[in-house]
Amino acid sequence: MNGNGMEEAISIYRARRARAAHPRGRSDGAGRWYPSESERQECCASIRLPSRRWQFSLLRHCCTATHVAHLCNVDARELRRALKSAK
Repeated sequence: MNGNGMEEAISIYRARRARAAHPRGRSDGAGRWYPSESERQECCASIRLPSRRWQFSLLRHCCTATHVAHLCNVDARELRRALKSAK
């Protein structure tokens, strides 16, 4: 794990939580949101597929520390620790 990856993960996580940046993806005609191929990670497989009732289940997941850690190839626990210490 390199320091630049962690800095990038912190930046992406904070931007997504503040809704200043959004995960890459698309919505279908019913408003269900799906991540792009570059955004999809193995952690996404355990999240319910979007439905008319739960349109943003994957979008919400893609804004979590777990997902951002996978996206940036850093350890999720280390990312959470870095976020706590950087407050």
